[in-house]
Amino acid sequence: MFKNEIYISDNHILEDYLGIKLTMQSSKSEWKRAINIFIDRMQGRYFDAINKLSNTGDKTLLQKYGFSIMCIQCLLIDTLVKFRYGPTVLKRGTLSYNYENQNHFTKFLKEVFYEDFNNEMALKFYTDIRCGIMHFGTTKRNSRLICDSSHLITKIEGVNISVDISVLEERLEQYFKQYIEEIKRGNQTELRENFIIAMNYICNIYQKDEKWEI
Repeated sequence: MFKNEIYISDNHILEDYLGIKLTMQSSKSEWKRAINIFIDRMQGRYFDAINKLSNTGDKTLLQKYGFSIMCIQCLLIDTLVKFRYGPTVLKRGTLSYNYENQNHFTKFLKEVFYEDFNNEMALKFYTDIRCGIMHFGTTKRNSRLICDSSHLITKIEGVNISVDISVLEERLEQYFKQYIEEIKRGNQTELRENFIIAMNYICNIYQKDEKWEI
């Protein structure tokens, strides 16, 4: 399957996207092809994996796989952030600062899940949940993951939080559907521009004298 070919999604190889030569002036059918490749990638790389781990019908197993599910969910959010706001553009020879990634991540939480996240909660999610699990394999401080609440995020024990992985899964699926509809309509220029930049990054298409961090 993978011999001499680079798969950028379950059912599409690199050349499938490169052949489109996607630009802001591309036709409706070309945009549809590119969006379908993106959907296939996101479904196969993230949503299918989350669903297989979470749809066990056994809360004990769901708790067992909670860290793995949240890790994939955070990778998914990181990816969606880059498609919404564009990858961080770095001039060659300059340093990358984590602050910009943190800023975009927390901005995404506050904009997309505005009913649940204020500045404090978004930052706590980024530091205690996202960075804790992805960099150290555990949540930081006493923040925790749960799977038996109707609330996405809850403040506990003063400065700590709990995050419900099942509720987050539902919210991410809802957002993804909304995002796809926004991209299809094409009435938000910046959103489509950032889509192109992010897809080009995935396919190793770079601007001259620039590198991107995603």
